Amino acid sequence: MNWKSLSNCNEVFQISNIFPWSYYDTLIDEFDFKNNTIVWDKRETSEQPLFGQHEDTKWNNNELGWNYKFIHSSRYVEYALKKIIKKNVELTRINTNFQFYGMESGWHNDYDVPGHNAWTVVTYINSKWDYSWDGQFVIRTKDRDYINVNPTPNEGVLFNASLEHRGGAPNRYCTECRMSLAFLFKEVYND
Repeated sequence: MNWKSLSNCNEVFQISNIFPWSYYDTLIDEFDFKNNTIVWDKRETSEQPLFGQHEDTKWNNNELGWNYKFIHSSRYVEYALKKIIKKNVELTRINTNFQFYGMESGWHNDYDVPGHNAWTVVTYINSKWDYSWDGQFVIRTKDRDYINVNPTPNEGVLFNASLEHRGGAPNRYCTECRMSLAFLFKEVYND
């Protein structure tokens, strides 16, 4: 695992090889349409088109969902997060995204509670990705800069969850689904 800061304020980081490759292959299996139920009912706002999510991560009463593999994978992500930001955190939410051409995500933030801080880590679960397919993840920093990150397999983007961001859909030349697994961690404050 390696990482680099993508912003001047140390609020956005790119992480490579976030999972061991053998473990990453098991996550790809969890995203296989043949073996798992994907529901096409997710959107950030009512104006946005629907896109997919893994049924095991729908936000019902248990915001972590009930997919053990995703919960287990959060340990790798938590380790990377703590190593980079050097703060205590606790896992709050896991969600998935499945996007084909035309399924654009809207601008949103994941957590914006005054006096509290949280971090999101978005990981990319495709077995391959051709950069000519687009599908970039875009974050707007506090300095009002825009950072574009390609959805590279087994890489992740760590960012302050209060930042506005969106996951771009792939373009019409892509025959693949852009898939991501995201984790929200709240900072834990010791009194």
